[in-house]
Amino acid sequence: LLSLVQIPMLHAGEPEPVEIAPAPISEDSWQFSITPYGWLSGLEGKVGIGGNVADVDMSFGDVLDTLDMALMLSMEARKGRWGFLLDGLWLKLSADASIPAPNIQGAEVDIEELRLAPMVSYRVIEGNTDFDVLFGLQYFSLDTDLAVTNTAGAVATVGRKEDWLDPMIGFRVNHQLAGNWSLLGRADIGGFGAGSDLTWQAFGVVGYSWNECSTAYVGYRHLDIDYNRDGFIYDASTSGPVIGYSYSF
Repeated sequence: LLSLVQIPMLHAGEPEPVEIAPAPISEDSWQFSITPYGWLSGLEGKVGIGGNVADVDMSFGDVLDTLDMALMLSMEARKGRWGFLLDGLWLKLSADASIPAPNIQGAEVDIEELRLAPMVSYRVIEGNTDFDVLFGLQYFSLDTDLAVTNTAGAVATVGRKEDWLDPMIGFRVNHQLAGNWSLLGRADIGGFGAGSDLTWQAFGVVGYSWNECSTAYVGYRHLDIDYNRDGFIYDASTSGPVIGYSYSF
């Protein structure tokens, strides 16, 4: 998810912040970062199995109430202008849903979601503002159970598991501000019918580095996925604030 420029802490007693020029890229040494993070996201869209299409609209508070488990981690390895990024997300939740049909009383959807996005980066511009181009893949696994209750109180449950792989392209911009602050923005898009019809995400964060290894950040992230194959529909967006901590070595 993130590899913020690390900015050394200022020494006590300095009257004002001093701009520090970025160190040149070393072609010989590897740099690594690991970033656990939390995504305070909501979920909105459609989930369908075998002709039963349910509308899901959950705020972050709703997701928090129905979330069974979530793990989120981003890692990066860089050498010279080249880098390798891996963003992983796994979550399991249950939620109420609605099906707009006169004979349906209610519905509930159980979702187990795994997303792995390995990407290669190449640094086109280096300096106070770094610009990286990104290309790679997104692996998405979705295990869904949909329980539908009709007006007579009968419950019918259908389940489906889908796995697919999307090609991805994108870019990342990292700008160093005065003192210990930095800005990071990233956007990528993919799918193009190879796996999903279309998938894209965008996020921006503000980072604060209190030493050469540690950065805290906060920002906002939006992920949109449109997948429709053989009667299975997942057309939903996940968005909300992100907070995290990045350790570089």
